[in-house]
Amino acid sequence: MSRDSTEKCLTSLDKLSGWIVQNGLEGWDIYDGLNNPSISKIKCRYLKLGLIQLNKYSPINFRPILNIQKGIDLKGLTLLAYAEIMQYKLTNDVTHLNKYEEYNTFLVNKSLKNEVGYHSWSSHYFPYITVSGSNVNHFVPDIIVTSRMIIQLVEGYKRTNKCQYKDIALNASDFLVNKLYSSQKSVSCFKYYYNYTGNKIVYNASSHALEALSSILSIYESQKIHNIIQSTVKYLLDNQNSDGSWKYSIVPDKNKTRTQLDFHQGYMLDGLIAAYPYVKEKERLLESIERGAAFYKNIMFRKNGSSYFRYPKPFPIDIHNQAQGIITFSKLGVFKKEYSEFATTILDWTIENMQDPTGYFYYQKWPFITNQIPYMRWSEAWMMVALSTYRKYSSSCYGDMIS
Repeated sequence: MSRDSTEKCLTSLDKLSGWIVQNGLEGWDIYDGLNNPSISKIKCRYLKLGLIQLNKYSPINFRPILNIQKGIDLKGLTLLAYAEIMQYKLTNDVTHLNKYEEYNTFLVNKSLKNEVGYHSWSSHYFPYITVSGSNVNHFVPDIIVTSRMIIQLVEGYKRTNKCQYKDIALNASDFLVNKLYSSQKSVSCFKYYYNYTGNKIVYNASSHALEALSSILSIYESQKIHNIIQSTVKYLLDNQNSDGSWKYSIVPDKNKTRTQLDFHQGYMLDGLIAAYPYVKEKERLLESIERGAAFYKNIMFRKNGSSYFRYPKPFPIDIHNQAQGIITFSKLGVFKKEYSEFATTILDWTIENMQDPTGYFYYQKWPFITNQIPYMRWSEAWMMVALSTYRKYSSSCYGDMIS
């Protein structure tokens, strides 16, 4: 990672952080099309889906006209908290620590511990309906935001030695293990939502859990967690495609799979990278990471650092794909130097092509049009994590564990 790119990262990070402070933590989300009491009462499922998709893809922001309210997305806030504690770690600037503690006060108060018996969180503040017709609400905790909370709380504990952060993280890890983990026969995986009764397996849900539980092992020894990590890594490796990619999900009894090649491939690698110190079969895991990294780099990104949308769809270039690329390839640089160099390539392209002069990052870029609507979680929070992660690893030593 060159000094010029590190300086570019710092400048970009300062601009983005300033924009977030200036605009407050409330924002719109790409899926918030029903966040108006009148709209959410609509009975027609297809009309609801249409409104969500309209607001998700339109480069014109109809939300003010539709009176769709801004809100504080918990998933987004966990990402911002993580970015702030990373900045505090790197700079010792107490301003970052103050922000971190402010964000955590809000987040801890939103815990669903009273409802489900463990610290856990639901990602979003708005009502949402999936294409399959399922209703998602903010009273059901999920693995993504709960895992992100564990990760940032562990980092907070390491930086501050505040036992409160450790205790909440440990309790939330119990939620993952006792309520979301499933192990039977050759399957070892995690459910996406609490109380989910179906049998669809979403692979990246388990990779998020791996990252969270691996962070727990960095501050707390647990043979049970060691065993779960070992079994889950084996399951994910057993289900990796020969080209290095992973399916998005599978319904085993129907042998029904879904393929979605995008930033979720980065999630898969992040989980395996985090688990690497805690598994026994390191050689097999390293080979899996190598195949996955090669697919992610050579198939899902162009040489200039811009990403495919959902391969093989070339457009739009989505900021979440860009952010995840920076995150994952920065981490992969510990294994192989060429990956850190590619993280720099993605970083440079993203800053030059998708950051607004005011500091925030654009949502999507097409050949002749750019969707410039700011989305606090999808765009800004993930780019805060990406820039902070790049900055963290820019001073690391790189090896050639992967040959």
